[in-house]
Amino acid sequence: MFVVAFYATLFIKTGYGPVWNLKIGMERDRCLQNWWTNLLYVNTVVNANEMCVIQSWYVTSDMHLFVISVPVVYLLTKRPTTGKIVLSLLFIASVVVPFTVTYYQQLEPLVLGYMENLIDLAKYDTFRLSYIQTYMRGTPYFMGIALGYALHHIKKSQVKIPQVWINVITVCSFISGFLPILIASIFYQPEYQYSALTAGIYAALHRVSWGLGMCGCIILHQTLGDIFMTFIAAFIVSMLIEAPLLGIEKLIFQEAKSQEKTPSIKQNHTKQDEKI
Repeated sequence: MFVVAFYATLFIKTGYGPVWNLKIGMERDRCLQNWWTNLLYVNTVVNANEMCVIQSWYVTSDMHLFVISVPVVYLLTKRPTTGKIVLSLLFIASVVVPFTVTYYQQLEPLVLGYMENLIDLAKYDTFRLSYIQTYMRGTPYFMGIALGYALHHIKKSQVKIPQVWINVITVCSFISGFLPILIASIFYQPEYQYSALTAGIYAALHRVSWGLGMCGCIILHQTLGDIFMTFIAAFIVSMLIEAPLLGIEKLIFQEAKSQEKTPSIKQNHTKQDEKI
């Protein structure tokens, strides 16, 4: 609530610019009117088109899923069979609901980062009706609960995962994690024509794919420990630092090669002129 109070009072005084008062003034007015929706964790449902602190949807969604998870975890602990059934039904619902909502409301499969959509996200239908809603985001959460339950029993039984399966999990995790990101590029192509069926399938399954990738990473971390985390850290560092430097290096060498070729061309022209 401190952030909400800051948005409603002091935020507008912390900067300036051509559209500062317009944009931040709008944020201030929304927080003055709808601060209570954040307090009650209903800001994604009540007056969502005038949401106070647009990024606070995540806190609300996380709180909703946490509340749902408490009885599920309790059942898994006290009545495992019932808990597994409930968790399975919740997972199925978390896949079916996004497809149904996206298909019947003709929504885009994901939040498309076009300026017309980003000017005011709270007014963007796909963001308001799909992206921020708890019932659209339960899949990875329920997968995480299932994974935690499975890992707990694996540790208790001291089962060791064979190296072959570790290799398979590694490959599948990276493919599964990056697949929805790669597929998302299709929806930005100029020739793409909207299909409610395609949008619904992507909305239903892309979080399953991402969740599987993250579950695989967690399994590998639990299995390999610091070795896996070192590999991940090295990969991230290489992507953030090494890859850009390699790109700059290529540009420098290309420029150097072009400069080397230029004198030879001039020399050839000079020799031809002398012959003439």
